[in-house]
Amino acid sequence: MVISPAALMWDTVGGCGLTDSIFARFDDKGLKSNQCADLGTDLNLDIMSVLGFDALSVFDGENAEGTWQIKISNPDLQGFSQVAVVEIAELYINQTGQFSAGFPNGLSGNCVQAIGNNQYMVPAGCGTPKLDNCSDVTLSYLDTTIADTCGSGLTGHINRTWTAKDPFGNITTCIQRIDQLRPNLADVVFPSNYEGISVPALACSGGNFASPEWIESQGKQGFPWVFGRPEGCFLSWFNQDIVSRVCDGNYRINREWKAFSWCTGEIITHNQVIKVVDVQGPGIACPQNMTVSTDVFTCCATLYLPDVIITAGCSRIKTAHVTITLFDPITGLQTGIQTLDGNLTTFLAITCQIRIPWLPLASRIVCPKAPIPWIIWPKMIAAIPLPALSS
Repeated sequence: MVISPAALMWDTVGGCGLTDSIFARFDDKGLKSNQCADLGTDLNLDIMSVLGFDALSVFDGENAEGTWQIKISNPDLQGFSQVAVVEIAELYINQTGQFSAGFPNGLSGNCVQAIGNNQYMVPAGCGTPKLDNCSDVTLSYLDTTIADTCGSGLTGHINRTWTAKDPFGNITTCIQRIDQLRPNLADVVFPSNYEGISVPALACSGGNFASPEWIESQGKQGFPWVFGRPEGCFLSWFNQDIVSRVCDGNYRINREWKAFSWCTGEIITHNQVIKVVDVQGPGIACPQNMTVSTDVFTCCATLYLPDVIITAGCSRIKTAHVTITLFDPITGLQTGIQTLDGNLTTFLAITCQIRIPWLPLASRIVCPKAPIPWIIWPKMIAAIPLPALSS
């Protein structure tokens, strides 16, 4: 249950079985499903419309300021004494609008009409006190940014000079000061542990190392953030990695972050765990279809399979096989299957291995050009006897 500062309530139910976990985000625009397989796999789900509960849009248009409450209940309806353990509960609020440091004389709404280049038209009689009782006014501003010292508690401040001009050339000015708060180490939000428990592990992609830059490029948080951005003004950070290979294609990073303040000299440390797993099979450049004729005397066909290129950016290729399915050209019925199994050694494929210090071998297989009888894969000669009816 979620309760807003205005006491509006939203409620739904979820969960499956006695020991199945819930790892999902409830979202009006999510997948419409209440299946157990979906509730534990980090998906945005709209189970509300499926079960007939209110949508989260009940909060649309409400002032977000105040205290929001999340209440999680775990009734033991079946009497099995199963108690849920809450590891993380988060509320995401999407806000739209334009930030403004305000206008002179409390101007807002229709009393401020933007005309471009930091200029606004203000109708006569607007403002408290009124900006001008007699005529419309052109309002504009010019900013001057000034850096502040560590002792001020500010990164800097802006002196915004407002100028009000009426049609007769009469001008009035005022200066507004806008302070820019200096962040401290308490404002640093470190990236999550991508270990596959609280947050899903990262998928190995094209041999890319899970650096902070690469994680950010995937739409996830890779660097520490301050005020929702990966930059800290007078705060700096760096990281050191210890990489452990778990198995072929999978590795684990213990990433130690140190953040320090240029103003106070204080340093804080945070340890992040990242697990990278290979979830994608090798890629095969499939050759074109081909037609082979049989020998009129022996009813056999000599088949030269074309070159095939296999790529695997994360793991080495463990096994490979070719399956040839035979059909009678007259009846169209399947008459047999020829399967050739092996690995890169038995198929005598040429493997170009590129050693990357922090990754398993990245392999690209280039098949021999010259056909070698029977055991070469993908290019091979296969003498396949066909049924008499197919001659």
